[in-house]
Amino acid sequence: MDVSCAKASSETSVKHLSQELGKRGIRINVVFAGPIKTLTLTSIHHYRKMLKNVCISYLR
Repeated sequence: MDVSCAKASSETSVKHLSQELGKRGIRINVVFAGPIKTLTLTSIHHYRKMLKNVCISYLR
């Protein structure tokens, strides 16, 4: 499985779990690995912009 597919699946699971369990006062915490500045990353067109926007929060 491609890493991006696995990450997308995990993010979706966390969103649904937090919406469902949040109603009961249960918090869901997760840590996803973000982009790491490597030579491979620099081949992505907008990698600098991507590095600035790595923090995503699903808290409401």
